Amino acid sequence: MASTEKGPPEYKEKRLTARTPLYKAVTYEAKGEAYEDFVQDISAGGIFIETRLHFVLGQSLAITLPMPGHQHYIQVSGQVVRISSSGIGVKFAHPIQELLGAPALPDFD
Repeated sequence: MASTEKGPPEYKEKRLTARTPLYKAVTYEAKGEAYEDFVQDISAGGIFIETRLHFVLGQSLAITLPMPGHQHYIQVSGQVVRISSSGIGVKFAHPIQELLGAPALPDFD
């Protein structure tokens, strides 16, 4: 006999690019204040930052990312698109590849 119970609604993935696990310190600015926290994962289109600080959906951030294998950083702007108890999901204004002029996401490991 088949069950007629419905499970929780399925979560529809909105990301267009795959996430890469990453645990590195990142600095970012919001409303003129500078912060440093840790990245949990990154994709070409966004980043998840572990933080206990209060942010609001739509809030703009300027993020400074260390470039793997280099001594320099890139700055990306983004917007808070997800808030959870462990941090914030930020969608980049432009995919990282556009900023680097590269076809793929750098290997951050």
